[in-house]
Amino acid sequence: MARKIDGISYPDNVLDVLRSRAIGPAFRAFVKSRQADENIDFLDDSTKLSPQEHFKLYFTENGAKSINITAPIREKANKLAKSLLWTNKAGWHDVYGTARREVIQLVQMNFLDEFFRTDYFLAQHEQNLMKKTKVPANLLKDIGVKNANELSEVITMFRSNKDNAIKAADKLAKNRGSRVDGKEIVEELVKSNK
Repeated sequence: MARKIDGISYPDNVLDVLRSRAIGPAFRAFVKSRQADENIDFLDDSTKLSPQEHFKLYFTENGAKSINITAPIREKANKLAKSLLWTNKAGWHDVYGTARREVIQLVQMNFLDEFFRTDYFLAQHEQNLMKKTKVPANLLKDIGVKNANELSEVITMFRSNKDNAIKAADKLAKNRGSRVDGKEIVEELVKSNK
């Protein structure tokens, strides 16, 4: 499933967000800022089964990157480790699979929705809007700007609130001594992006 914001579709589950070139790096930075990057590191590392390496790091309560998992799965990991059953693929596959599901659910509940309301996302979203929006060269010339980046505020608003986009475009046009007004700028953007 996807989340559509200002005409741009974004993934709506943790693994797809992490894989996304458009917002994955911003999501990773956000989770790290919340001191929860061990969850992302585990999801990255757990794709390769390496229990002897990962046990002390992720599965012990005082590990350097201890993940928040339920007691039964932590106990199962402890039991396998105490028995030195590092090669018990079936047992470790179960531990990893359950731990991954729990970590994904935790990140989904605690971080994903919030991420879409943060400056981490909004900064990346603005860049994505800029890439997606076509700005005719004649419009840039008429306004008196050299490149579309100078229209970033207008373009961002253009996708979500036309009235605010017109106000921002009016302000830009006035500051530039432009012969076109905000309404004409927004109408041209609409026409160019149908």
